[in-house]
Amino acid sequence: MPTDPDSHSEFLRLFTGHELSLRAHVRRLVPTRNDADDVMQEVAVVLWRKFGEFRPDADFRAWAFGVVR
Repeated sequence: MPTDPDSHSEFLRLFTGHELSLRAHVRRLVPTRNDADDVMQEVAVVLWRKFGEFRPDADFRAWAFGVVR
């Protein structure tokens, strides 16, 4: 899990920029909107924990979708 403030800011910028498409993807995978809300909370935590593995030249959305799967 990254600990420096720049990583945190970059993660938040990327995550919030793609949150709607991630939520739509998760929504297609689970039966209810409430389930999607719960899953999205876990997705945010897992993405942050794995953010150190993200390559800055990669597509965040594609990477995040892979983590969701």
